[in-house]
Amino acid sequence: MLSENQRKLFADFHKSVEAEGILDEKTSHLIKVAAAMAFSCYP
Repeated sequence: MLSENQRKLFADFHKSVEAEGILDEKTSHLIKVAAAMAFSCYP
């Protein structure tokens, strides 16, 4: 599990990437799916 500080840092990073439109929607979605799979969070 992530510490509270790590969780906040990741949330800030996530918000900044989405807000600035750095990644297109498809790429962003694929990264989220890959991250979920890496942490064994299968649907």
